[in-house]
Amino acid sequence: MKKKVLFLLLFLLLVNVNLVSAPPPTEQTFFMETGIQIETPIFGFIEQSKPFLFHIHAHNVSNGLLLANDTISFCEIHIFNNSGEHFVLMNMTYDFENLGWEINVLKGNFSRIGSYDVLYYCEVPNEIGGFLEYDFKVTPTGQEIEKPESNFYFIMIFAILLLFGIFFTAFLLTPYENKKEKTKEGEFVVKVTLGKYIKLFSFWISYGLFLWFMAIITGISNNYIFFEGLKDMISSLYRYLSILGIGLNLSMSLFLIWLTWRDIIINREIINSGKAFIRELQSG
Repeated sequence: MKKKVLFLLLFLLLVNVNLVSAPPPTEQTFFMETGIQIETPIFGFIEQSKPFLFHIHAHNVSNGLLLANDTISFCEIHIFNNSGEHFVLMNMTYDFENLGWEINVLKGNFSRIGSYDVLYYCEVPNEIGGFLEYDFKVTPTGQEIEKPESNFYFIMIFAILLLFGIFFTAFLLTPYENKKEKTKEGEFVVKVTLGKYIKLFSFWISYGLFLWFMAIITGISNNYIFFEGLKDMISSLYRYLSILGIGLNLSMSLFLIWLTWRDIIINREIINSGKAFIRELQSG
């Protein structure tokens, strides 16, 4: 009895080791010996609000020969959006020139960006059938951002932000006032400095660089971001900043003209009364 129990425990231990150490099952694809094999160039991205021509070829699985419309009774296309809506179900027409089946899906079906699934199905009546399914994405440009392009955007954004930081720091640290001296009669300007112009131009350039940064971000979001709310928010922010920039350019131009004219008058007064002013300082 003890030997039977010991043998049973040893058997269960070996089974448990095999189950734990066994490799996971591998995914296998099985091909039918008879049926229809559908082939098509798979486009991973389609441009938003543009019509798209879907084209397929149907082959006999057993011998690889093309199947024409005299053999296949119909081929149809099914398209599903990212909400699971089955919004396209249409029969495809036979293309005698290219020996395949095609259909032009209208642009209104791709008005929303996001992920879609397409399924083709062809059938020989009461004999064989075949299908093919894959997914694609609808984007504003019909393209995906590639690594070299993303690297270029990263370098450009980094350079713009670096320049923005330099000019904005200059705007914050540069003094605005002219050089002044105190006398018995009060405080007077003794020298017109260029610091105020450096400060104003630094702010002006900083704003322009920030607009440039927002233009790049807006372009990326409009072309590659699927989240409509975020895309609209970025676009609206850029639009408002651009409108504000028009007013800023006009105001800054007028202010610089007035400031230059005022400094010219102040500098002329300093030149005209400079000697008397120096004597007053010395006597004080």
